[in-house]
Amino acid sequence: MKANDHAAVLKHLEGRGTGFQCCTRGELERVVEQLGKLEGRLLFAPHGAVRADFERAFELGAHVVVDSLTPLQTWPETFRGRSIFLRVDPGRGAGEHPFVSTAGPQSKHGIAPSQLEAAKAAVEAAGVEVVGLHAHAGSGLRTSRTWPDMAELMLGMREAFPNAKVLDLGGGLGVPERVGHRRIDFAKLAAGLAEVRAKAEGIELWMEPGRYLAGRAGVLLAHVTDVVEKDGHTFITVDAGMNTLIRPALYGAWHETVNLTRYDAPREILADVVGPLGDSSDVLANDRLHPKTERGDVILIGNAGAYGRTMASGYNATEPPREAIDE
Repeated sequence: MKANDHAAVLKHLEGRGTGFQCCTRGELERVVEQLGKLEGRLLFAPHGAVRADFERAFELGAHVVVDSLTPLQTWPETFRGRSIFLRVDPGRGAGEHPFVSTAGPQSKHGIAPSQLEAAKAAVEAAGVEVVGLHAHAGSGLRTSRTWPDMAELMLGMREAFPNAKVLDLGGGLGVPERVGHRRIDFAKLAAGLAEVRAKAEGIELWMEPGRYLAGRAGVLLAHVTDVVEKDGHTFITVDAGMNTLIRPALYGAWHETVNLTRYDAPREILADVVGPLGDSSDVLANDRLHPKTERGDVILIGNAGAYGRTMASGYNATEPPREAIDE
């Protein structure tokens, strides 16, 4: 849901048996609005949710993840008699940028290993059953051992919660973004997970491949509104900026840029592709080779199918990008 919540995308994935992880009540409501309740295929994994959010998630039949001790200690009656997941912190994070590292002491997410005994006590006091453990180390990961190693770690944590039959290993599968980028070896990943499953009969292993599924499936198309040459530096300004695709400004993310209008022309100009907003951080790409570019040219920004429209804003009183599906 975080990566891409377009109705057509949701319906396509639902038809293939996919579940949907939701971080907020709003995402839950959007899934239900588009697809119905999907009993057993919704995972509500919030941080800092209020009591009414948890109550609504239970009402919708979602698997509910509790990621700190506070909800169980503050509203035990909301959870009493329920089955829940606990989000555990593996103790160390990973990711292509500090903002997408979601574990370790610096992260707000999850119950630390040192808190497991306190979590067990809170679970027993609230009268709930832990049927699953959830973790997520970070995003942009390309090493196939990441998830088998996570599963091994979670098996150890499961000793405190022996009724947990599901280990949700999170997502973060790195999307290849440029030529030469390491790709996940899925055969090794599958073999590693099979080894873990062989050690724990009856355990289900879940993964959340949101951006991996959606990222390369979408592009952003923008029109050139200006080409500025200043003291030896060239700026190609387009009518889409960090209000449309914030990942480059927020994470330093790399997105391929291509001038579709002059696709076959030689790339001879080194330029920054920038947006129209009143901020110097409004940059989509730095130091890219482009052909001689003119106003009105169409620039394609690749790998924009995930965390594009869902993170877009109306900053500077701009309109959100229009979405189109090519089936």
